[in-house]
Amino acid sequence: MRLRVFKNIIFRSKYVYKFYLNAIKGYRPTRPPDAPWHNAVLKNAEELRSAAKQASILSLPLHAKIWDDLAMLDYILKNIDKKGFILDAGSSMQSQILVSLFLYGYDNLTGIGLEFKEKIRRGTITYEHGDITGTRFPDGTFDAVICQSVIEHGVDLQKFFAEARKKE
Repeated sequence: MRLRVFKNIIFRSKYVYKFYLNAIKGYRPTRPPDAPWHNAVLKNAEELRSAAKQASILSLPLHAKIWDDLAMLDYILKNIDKKGFILDAGSSMQSQILVSLFLYGYDNLTGIGLEFKEKIRRGTITYEHGDITGTRFPDGTFDAVICQSVIEHGVDLQKFFAEARKKE
């Protein structure tokens, strides 16, 4: 309990959190990823090895869905300004995409998920309780909405897509 409270206080500073990720965890992305597999399934073990090797070279967190993170990072780095607002819909503390975006210098990062009981700050990342089919955010708040390994778990797709789409 005390460690969680300590982390919630100390990691609010983006400088402390970045130091922790760089010095303690060893995460230091040196260049943008190159992910040619946007909106695709990896076809073989070689593509998986290639994604894991790229993440390792980039000093990004390695995890089971690293190819998805690389594809999202590749797209966001090429299309969304670092001052843009990004939402990770269905986020969790185990999700690494917001951490990676933070390491690349993004400032306006929000993760919502049902697991959060209280607002948590990690550098420029805010995690909070939220239902992805009906958020508290006004239309047009976010420049990008990402959602990794969430909607296949019984989410009402019509409500989610209505909530996530850009309204004119």
